[in-house]
Amino acid sequence: MRRPLLYGLVLGLFAFTGCRASVSVDAKAQASARAQGEEEDESESDATPRETLAEPSSAEVAMLGARHDLSLKGTGATRCACLGVTVGQPSDPAFQWAGAPPATDPTEQQVLALTTTGIPCAQAPAGSLGASYWGYERQGEDVIVTVETASLGRPITLGAIIPKPQGKGATWMRARGPSPYGRGTGAGGLCRLTAPAP
Repeated sequence: MRRPLLYGLVLGLFAFTGCRASVSVDAKAQASARAQGEEEDESESDATPRETLAEPSSAEVAMLGARHDLSLKGTGATRCACLGVTVGQPSDPAFQWAGAPPATDPTEQQVLALTTTGIPCAQAPAGSLGASYWGYERQGEDVIVTVETASLGRPITLGAIIPKPQGKGATWMRARGPSPYGRGTGAGGLCRLTAPAP
């Protein structure tokens, strides 16, 4: 009678210990899975803001400088020597864009396009390729645009995004070196460019 009782107690003890071990292992496994899930959630939540911050803003304005995707329709609003010029904003119908017009800050930036097509120029050298935008600079409140004679081997640039003049300043054009293009009757051979009324 004692042996079956003893065997029963021993088997009961093993079953109880095994059950506790199983519960302990299950609890540890669940805790580990929860911790891993929290780490993944944290890593995902950390990654999301970084990806959002890295996306470029579609509202960014175009940089100042030459534009190879811009040309001028017609002969321009202003006539300088051997050259027609228009200044305005990207949506001005005088401008021809190869793609969509860029976004600009209309309080600080303006678009300039030039052409020699259809403009008589007795001073142009034989075989001239016309004029090309060279650059701009600020002088006080004025903005001065320089054009040069286009030459083989160099890209011909017919437009640019430039700063607007400040205060009572104006936008002027001048020729680079001996180029006949862009000269005016103003002091220093400057040609004043007229912007369309706002």
